[in-house]
Amino acid sequence: MSPSVGIAKKTVKTAVKKPVKKIRAVIRDDQNMGARNPYALADAVLGERQNWQRMGTARKKSVLEEALRRPYDELFDPKYGSPLFSRKLIGRLKGEEVRTQAGGPCSASIDHWGPVDGGVYFKDPKTDRGYLQDPVQGGVGDCYLIAACTALAWVSPQLIPSQAGPVYTYPFRNITATGGDATVTTSSDLPLDVNGNPVYGRSSDPKETWLAMVEKAYGIGKGLPGADIGHPDWDQDTGGNAVTALAQIAKAVNAAYTSTTVQTAGRTWAQMMTTIGTNKFEPANSCTVTFSKTKYPMVAFTYETAPAGVTYNSDTIVANHAYAVLGLYRYNNRCHVVLRNPYGSLAGDPALGESLASGDWTVQTSRYYQRLGQVYAAIRADSYTVNLADNDGTFALDANVFMTHFKALGYIG
Repeated sequence: MSPSVGIAKKTVKTAVKKPVKKIRAVIRDDQNMGARNPYALADAVLGERQNWQRMGTARKKSVLEEALRRPYDELFDPKYGSPLFSRKLIGRLKGEEVRTQAGGPCSASIDHWGPVDGGVYFKDPKTDRGYLQDPVQGGVGDCYLIAACTALAWVSPQLIPSQAGPVYTYPFRNITATGGDATVTTSSDLPLDVNGNPVYGRSSDPKETWLAMVEKAYGIGKGLPGADIGHPDWDQDTGGNAVTALAQIAKAVNAAYTSTTVQTAGRTWAQMMTTIGTNKFEPANSCTVTFSKTKYPMVAFTYETAPAGVTYNSDTIVANHAYAVLGLYRYNNRCHVVLRNPYGSLAGDPALGESLASGDWTVQTSRYYQRLGQVYAAIRADSYTVNLADNDGTFALDANVFMTHFKALGYIG
C-alpha cells in the first residue's frame, strides 16, 4: 500500500531508495490521465502558498521533497508510489488490489466556498474569452481537463462561451458514470483557501474565474463526491482522458464534433503525420515550414509509467500526464512539437539538451477555428509569440523524442 500525503513536518529524513519492481508500460486506449501539480499539492500540504517564483531550482526541489516525502526524481512516475498519482493507479501498476480512491490534502485546505473577491469570468472584457496562458492545474489529478481547456482556449474559445452570472450553465455530453449527458447550473461559489484563492484549478490571473468555474461544473457533471450539494471533491477523482474531455465539452455545443486518438507506438513521426493529416495545422504542412499552429483542439499524453528507454524524473515530462499541443516548429532542420504543461509557468522545460528548440515561436495565423477547421469569424486571434528560452512549461520538443516519451496524440474536429 503506498503512503498517502499527510501534513509535512519541518524536517523529513531522506527517503531510502528501494529496488523498484520492473513494470511494463501499459498501452490502453481508455487510459485515464491524472498527475497532480506538485507545486499546488505542496502548497496544500504545507498549509500556505509558497513563493515558488523566487526559489532557485535546488530550493524548489528541496521544498517539494520535504512536503511530498519523496526524492524529487521519484515524484513523477507512479511506479515509485508518488503522491502525485492516485492509489488506484499505483496499486494496479504494482499488481496490488487497492480500493481506496485518490485522497489528499487539497480539499482539506478549503476554508470556505464563495465567489472570488473582485473576480471576473474573463479578464479581458474586450475579447471576452479564455486565453492559452490562463489555465493552471491545482493540486488534484485533473491534468486531462486543464489540458483540454487550454487546447480549447488556444484554438476554439467559442466552445467555452462567456457568461455574465450570477447563475452559470454548462452542458456536457456523455459525462456521467453511465455515459449520459449533464447540464450543470451553478452559482459563482468556488472552493477558496483562507486567503480567498481557488484551491483547485485556477487562472494565471488570480481574479479570473472561468477555468475554476468550468472545473467545478465538470466535477458536478462527473458526479464526484459532493456533487449533490454543488461542492465536488476533486481530491477523490481518479483521472480522466483528455481527448474525452475535449469531446464532452465540444459535443455539448455542437453534436457533430468527433474525437480521434492516435497512438505513437510502432510509428515514426512521418507516419504519425500521415495518420493525423497535415490539414490539422495552419498552414497545412508536415513541419516543412517554420511555424504552424494547430487548428483543431489537440492534446497529447504520456505513458502510465515509463516505457523501456524512457525516464520520467522531472516536472517537465511526467508519467500519466496530459499536455495541450500548440503546433509545430521547424528548428535546425528538425521538426518539433510545441506543448504546454498544465502545471503552468512554475514547471520548467525538459532538460533534454538538443531535443529542445530555442528562439521565438511565432504564430503566423490570426484565426480561431470551429469544427473541421472552419474559421470562427466572430473574434480574431491575437498574434502570439512563445519565447522558448523561458523555462516556463511551454516548450518545443524534437518530434522523434516526442514519439518515445508520449503515448498518444488526440484531437477533436
